[in-house]
Amino acid sequence: MRSRSGFTLIELVAIVVVLAILSGVAIPKYIDYSERARVASTAYSWRVLTNALNQYIIDNSGAIPPNVQDAQMPPALTPYFTLSEYTRTPPVGGMWDYDEWSNFAGGGAGLIVSVSITQSPAPSSTFQRIDAIVDDGNTSTGMVFFLTSYPRHTWKVR
Repeated sequence: MRSRSGFTLIELVAIVVVLAILSGVAIPKYIDYSERARVASTAYSWRVLTNALNQYIIDNSGAIPPNVQDAQMPPALTPYFTLSEYTRTPPVGGMWDYDEWSNFAGGGAGLIVSVSITQSPAPSSTFQRIDAIVDDGNTSTGMVFFLTSYPRHTWKVR
């Protein structure tokens, strides 16, 4: 009688099927976990930036920093948060932007101060998830909203 060495074809197929089933369960979970991490990290960074801006406004008796070019931080905000928070790419892509509008979108709505994410490749569902963490979950209402006239997702600070 010969001793058997190695695996039979059926045993190998069974192992491949089990591995395929496990990866079919694990990969979607990993993808969802990555998306949740990006959403949470973006919401956190957005909060840091808006809290720093609010602290500046409080410390300066209601004065706000002047508007600057896209992706630049007002120099006056430097003591309130780490520069790397603002200059690095948001976890959802795009770039951070600080804006101060005296006549918001031409509608005479008064002064609006905001921190926005512009040019993000993330789908609107990602921003709805972020909005659900920091606001009301609707990107057309509340403090976080999507501006169609200036394609950007904006957190209204004032």
